Amino acid sequence: MIWTAPVTKTLLFDLDGTLVRLHRRYSLELRMMFRAARRFRDVVPPFSFPRAFWRAARAAQRHDTTRVNHDVLIAALSAQSRADEPEIFRRMEALTTDDFSRMQTHFRPIAGARALLEDARARGHKIVLATNPVWPERAVKMRLAWGGLGDFGFDFVSHSQVMTRCKPSLGYYRELLARVGARADECVMIGDNPRKDLPATELGIRTFLISKGRPAADPRLDGWGDLADLHQWLRESQAS
Repeated sequence: MIWTAPVTKTLLFDLDGTLVRLHRRYSLELRMMFRAARRFRDVVPPFSFPRAFWRAARAAQRHDTTRVNHDVLIAALSAQSRADEPEIFRRMEALTTDDFSRMQTHFRPIAGARALLEDARARGHKIVLATNPVWPERAVKMRLAWGGLGDFGFDFVSHSQVMTRCKPSLGYYRELLARVGARADECVMIGDNPRKDLPATELGIRTFLISKGRPAADPRLDGWGDLADLHQWLRESQAS
């Protein structure tokens, strides 16, 4: 394990793979796609629904408008269907409430995650859930609950209904900093995906990669290790 030890005020945490374990991702995606295609079958032919959905998802992740990501996805999916935006919104709400709520077995607590957050809060850190905002708020809250963190009071939670940009866009990190009122050099982005999380360093945000093994050399990386390593690093950085 290697690290530098910056003094930080704000911790930006990814969710899946960082604070909550995602089990059998591919199976989860297949199950949700099947349920979504069935829920939309009268307005989008089931055989063409996956392509329509992923087109809408890409639109939500790549747009440069002022609309929040969820609204962009709704509009893009409506444009490929026989339903207007309010109807698509209603069905997406039902997809979360009635279908995604059945996916709990794919999300599991990560040992040490809660203790880390509670210790960081006790030490005065602002704690932000900086998950990629492609999920609506209700789905994010479900994942937190399934990971044993549903009652933890984050200072800000990133989700598709409040954010207008997605990772790995620098626009996402600029928007996040503005939302939480933090300077880049006061923050650490903590995640498990180099492609999505390490671009934060281009704005001056330090980075810590959750990784079981030594990651490939990357000049954007300030530190790496498991949650226990991160816990120790945060303690030492505050004491330095």
